[in-house]
This record gives sequence, C-alpha cells and structure tokens, in this order.
Amino acid sequence: MTILLIVVVPVILLVMGVPIFAVLLAAALGGILLSGNPIHAIHSAMFGNLDIFPLLAVPLFIYAGDIMSRGGIARRLIELILSLVGAVRG
Repeated sequence: MTILLIVVVPVILLVMGVPIFAVLLAAALGGILLSGNPIHAIHSAMFGNLDIFPLLAVPLFIYAGDIMSRGGIARRLIELILSLVGAVRG
C-alpha cells in the first residue's frame, strides 16, 4: 500500500496537473502517515540531526556568496585576480 501511495499517486496527480511541490508534499505526508512510526519519533529524528555543525557551513557559505555578489565584492575580486594573473590559463 505504501509503495502504491509513493509511486502511483504522484504520477496520477502529475497527469492531473497538480504542481510538483504539492505532489511531493502529498507523497511524503502519505508515506509518513502510513509508515506506522509515531510522529514524535520522526520529529526527533529530523530535528535531532541539526546539531551537526560542519553541515551549518554549507548554508552560511551560500549566504556569504550571496552577500559578496550583491555588494560587488565578487566582481572586484575577479578583476583583481585577472589583473595579477593576466592571460595565464588554468
């Protein structure tokens, strides 16, 4: 039954024209509800792994890149490197 919910129902919903985010959300919620696990166990498993601090570097690195891009620092850094290195490849 769970396999049917996770495979067949999303295909039917996509054919009906439901947006992809809603199809994925419906399949995930259906799979969680039919898995037989208590909801609080799923909650603690999902949010208990947020204490891994090296993984926190990934969104902060993306945020720093966005700040550099919006402030123009990235463009100036590329111009600096091109002026130092010049036409030397790779």
